[in-house]
Amino acid sequence: MLNNAVTMFFYKPIILALILAIYSFIMQAPIVQANQTNPITQAEAAQTSPLYTKEEQQWLAQNPNIRIAHLSIWRQHRNLRNLHVDLEYLELLNRYGGLNLTIIDFDSWAEAYSSVLEGRLVQGILYLSHTQERENHFNFLPPYFYIPTYLIVRNDEQTIQSLDDLENKRVFSLIDSVTKNIIEDTQLDVEIIPVKRDQDAIQDLGSSQPTADAVVLFDYDQDAIKRANLTVAQTMYTEYGEVHLGLNNQHPMLYSILLKAHAAIPKQELTYIQNLSYISFEDRGKSLNLTKEEEQYLQFKRDITMCVDPDWEPYERITKQGEHVGLAADFIELISQKIGKPFRLIPTTSWQQSLEYAKQGRCETLSFLNQTPQRDTYLDFTSILYDEGEVIIAKENASFLRGYESLKGKKVGVIKGHNTDEYIQQNHPSIEIVYVQNYEDGIRRVSDGEIFATITAHLGAAHNISKLKLSNIKIAGETHQRNALKMGVVKDEPHLASILTKAIDTITQQERNRILANWVSVRFEQTIDYSLIWKILAVITSVLIFFFYRQYDISKINKKLKKEMEQQYQDNLEKDRLIFQQSKLVAMGEMIENIAHQWRQPLASINASVMTIDNLAHESGFHSDKLEGELAYMEGVAEHMSQTLDNFRNFLSKDNKAECFSLAAVIDESLSITHKTLENDQIEINLNLEGDLKIFGNKVDFMQVILVLINNAKDALENQPLSPKKLTISAQKHKDIIRILFKDNGGGIPENLIEKIFDPYFTTKHKAQGTGIGLYITKLIIEKKMGGTITASSKEQGACFNIELKDVKCE
Repeated sequence: MLNNAVTMFFYKPIILALILAIYSFIMQAPIVQANQTNPITQAEAAQTSPLYTKEEQQWLAQNPNIRIAHLSIWRQHRNLRNLHVDLEYLELLNRYGGLNLTIIDFDSWAEAYSSVLEGRLVQGILYLSHTQERENHFNFLPPYFYIPTYLIVRNDEQTIQSLDDLENKRVFSLIDSVTKNIIEDTQLDVEIIPVKRDQDAIQDLGSSQPTADAVVLFDYDQDAIKRANLTVAQTMYTEYGEVHLGLNNQHPMLYSILLKAHAAIPKQELTYIQNLSYISFEDRGKSLNLTKEEEQYLQFKRDITMCVDPDWEPYERITKQGEHVGLAADFIELISQKIGKPFRLIPTTSWQQSLEYAKQGRCETLSFLNQTPQRDTYLDFTSILYDEGEVIIAKENASFLRGYESLKGKKVGVIKGHNTDEYIQQNHPSIEIVYVQNYEDGIRRVSDGEIFATITAHLGAAHNISKLKLSNIKIAGETHQRNALKMGVVKDEPHLASILTKAIDTITQQERNRILANWVSVRFEQTIDYSLIWKILAVITSVLIFFFYRQYDISKINKKLKKEMEQQYQDNLEKDRLIFQQSKLVAMGEMIENIAHQWRQPLASINASVMTIDNLAHESGFHSDKLEGELAYMEGVAEHMSQTLDNFRNFLSKDNKAECFSLAAVIDESLSITHKTLENDQIEINLNLEGDLKIFGNKVDFMQVILVLINNAKDALENQPLSPKKLTISAQKHKDIIRILFKDNGGGIPENLIEKIFDPYFTTKHKAQGTGIGLYITKLIIEKKMGGTITASSKEQGACFNIELKDVKCE
């Protein structure tokens, strides 16, 4: 029986891995290689392509020609403002999706838009900007490039230089165009005059008696505005500039098909056409504040050569297919879009080789590295792309390590050529450096006892600890050094270094957060532990040998061994999940620290301004109850924001010590974090706490328990048609037990699910709303770390969670 179980243990993950590998290969390979001039071949290929479901293949067989709206005027002056981006994009969809998308020309935007909207003749339209109102009628593919907006006026117009000057003016806007939204967003008193075609607006504006004072357009014919004596007063980069292929939402099957076709387009091909967008080098120069010399340099630059660290996961690596992926790759792609030039990867086999290539001038840039005195001799550096701290990873039984001083005389793993290597050699020569291949190699060597510790950055630690699932290592301390990661540019390219710095400086916090979100949430990779397989095979071989001598004794040993292995496996899983949770909290703590640093000064400035206004009012003898009230309100809001930051920082504190703390205080802190969402969902909180109860344990861990249970109740109540919605938190002491109850009126827990809700990854929510790990972590904290119990039940049409902890006398 044990042999059968072990056999299934061996082969099930292997079979699953093979199936996933084959599926991944199929999904990443180009589906259709048919010549674009043979649409019948492409249509037939799509009808049998593994890219689509059987239902989608049947739909394509019934609808072989998919018609997309396009403006005929775009063909007439295409050589002036863009380089066939729309046709390039459709050609990519046809090629990689095996489709037959056909262009249908219209004379005006209004005709094309209404034709798609009403389902006449065409199913989709190019150059469609996204708005909430349009979501009612259209499905949007991901954006394929960006178009700026232009404010065009007469050459002799002296009063209009930007949108801010349109007060009491008359402005042309195309019918059904979002240029109307752009004008209305100014909230100025502007008379918007609808016009059918942009050439009509330009002709009228250039006449001797124009109907309007200006026109706002997404595109224009340069020769036409020169002939009409018009000029561009302002180039604007708005949220509406990202354009999509929009589809009438009456065709959900077509939307699903085109989404898959878009996803099949290789990343480098999409980046190429995005860099052929409407934004001219002159416009880019203005948006990046480039000098004339920098604009000319960029205009004649075909691409930018780049070397990277080929094995530095998750920051960057080179895949077997030669693709640059990772956090750095996402930043490089964004910079490429901003400057309109692609980066060409120069492959290397190691980071040391990449540094040598830069010294030799074989690559112009290095993607992601720290600035050091040695590197300053041959590189210029941009501003910071990403900043984080360094941590020390050691074995689980290691004491807390306070920086590099605690590593004297120890073997420490570092990557050759990294800034840590240079820093230790210059500042801590007593540390014995052992070179490792990458972060993963260093962590494995610590686990195997080959080295005492290894130095990694926060994100690298979180990613690799979760990936390797080693139970005998931990984050043992911090080095107090920062990883201020920048781009490096060879010394003989000063214009390039300046351009890249200006591009990096335009990256918004929203863009940074969007990139970081892909990597801070650690992604697990299922792998086969072959060392464990060999160990189990050795055990099985021993069992078979001894079986012939002492069958009865071996049977008992097998049962005991199996039980111990299952227990060890469960213990390791629990440790992995706790390490993963702690790693996420470390990363979130870094983010909150950065936010707090950025907000403290503005909040202090607000308070100072309030005091100044109050003093000026008193000195001038002016008194107003309303003014006093508003100033008090502003001061209260600033204080509330500061307190909220402190609460978040306390929650994400790295302090793991156990201590006595007030139950009421922890509940108040937790409610201060969640009160806004509870208030928005109209959920009443009733507190019934007996006296000043004290609890002994880790305050941050217990606060996590409180937040999980509050959010669990909020999720149950938010969509319930109840009035009132209630969450009652009560606590009382009975003999030597402190009992804490969380009870809501959200409908309760089905009886068949009560036994499962504390299981890992079990959830009744959609995957986008929860992972099923919260209640599992809560149970681990209460039972494993605090020695208590937690149970769930349904009472009076609601869920009830009961926590019982031993009353420890606190001195």
